[in-house]
Amino acid sequence: MTIQYATGEVVSFDGFLKVYLESTDDEEHAEDSSHILPALKEGDELQRREILATEKYSLAPARYTEASLVKKLEDLGIGRPSTYAPTISTIQQRQYVVKGDKTGEERTFTIDSLKGIKITQKLKKEMAGSEKCECSCHPSTPWKRVNYLPEDRNYDLYKLACKVTARRFFPNFLNLDATFNQNEKWRADDPERYKWEIATMGCRTRVIGNVNDPEREITYGRGNLSFTSINLPRLAIESHGDEKLFYEKLQGMLELVAQQLLDRFEIQASKHVYNYPFLMGQGVWLDSEKLGPDDEVREVLKHGTLSIGFIGLAETLKALTGKHHGESEESWKLGLEIISHMREKMDEKSRETGLNFTLLATPAEGLSGRFVRIDQKKYGKIPGVTDREYYTNSFHVPVYYPISAYEKIRREAPFHALTNAGHISYVELDGDTCKNIDAFESIVRCMKENGIGYRSTTP
Repeated sequence: MTIQYATGEVVSFDGFLKVYLESTDDEEHAEDSSHILPALKEGDELQRREILATEKYSLAPARYTEASLVKKLEDLGIGRPSTYAPTISTIQQRQYVVKGDKTGEERTFTIDSLKGIKITQKLKKEMAGSEKCECSCHPSTPWKRVNYLPEDRNYDLYKLACKVTARRFFPNFLNLDATFNQNEKWRADDPERYKWEIATMGCRTRVIGNVNDPEREITYGRGNLSFTSINLPRLAIESHGDEKLFYEKLQGMLELVAQQLLDRFEIQASKHVYNYPFLMGQGVWLDSEKLGPDDEVREVLKHGTLSIGFIGLAETLKALTGKHHGESEESWKLGLEIISHMREKMDEKSRETGLNFTLLATPAEGLSGRFVRIDQKKYGKIPGVTDREYYTNSFHVPVYYPISAYEKIRREAPFHALTNAGHISYVELDGDTCKNIDAFESIVRCMKENGIGYRSTTP
């Protein structure tokens, strides 16, 4: 008896597939996606209609395209959407990679067909080895702080990190010495000191404080449960320069978003361990090892964070005062007051609910563009506010504004202490930083000494 196997999928409900089927440029996956099997049950008799045998050749690993390189960076957790384009541009300018087309060679392959008792053979042609606008490179690995004084051990690693970042854009620097990143239980000689070290997820999200269990203000076994971002420029536009009205609108929005996060938490908390077989069933989440499969996860999720983020502080200040915080000291002070107010409300909500409400300097590379497009339709193009394709990221000084790296750092640093759900500041430098490592290092030191918590320096 001969046993034959078929691999594929059975579609139980067509749904949107009735009108849409995703295409692919990958021949191998395109063939796999066509393996739709008929609905069968045990005992059904199969009718042989046709058997095809297609000649195959081994393919060399594909080189990177710009799209596949971005996907690889995302998979490895390297960089963020705002750095992908300059990264790809710079590695081409420095000729680390060569981008171009490759014609390939034509080759012939056969397809044998058995239909009934008749065997036929067809010859077909294909282009092998052709590549369009593809390139090759070696992604780097993110890294965090080591000692950086000449008398410190591992100072050589810090110097090497500066050299690597100047050349490859990474690692970023996570400042464990910032007051808001410190934990009194941390000791350099403790082999388990990682328990008390801050860490970031993705672009900037962080957890550390824990009002639910102050004895375990740790990063591992926890995470951000949800965050929702507020469109600050819209509130400022609707306030028409009236700061009192702006704060009233902001307070109403904070209450609305906080309630939305609580509603979402109720949905998450009502789930059971069996709904999260990895996070809860495998004991990854803090205290989940104490639960049984049918237990509700409410109590252990209280270790997580609920965050409110914000977009476009610069445009908010432009709408309220006519100048953003890079242009005006008075606007900078008002910006600090606004973000301090938001942080105070998060702390109040934490005390009120016993949950970890935190304030996030939202990354929002996509949301900043979406918000401004919506506002342009509603309010038109307001100079300095809605006249660009995006709102400025969180509390950053606008990238188009001419300002020294050191002054940009000074103006953004105080916001790091206020945004306890996550933050980042970055400086873009002209020229080849590999030719002046000392200047590059001075930027890193300036960030550290001004209290920047998480920082990136992009050539």
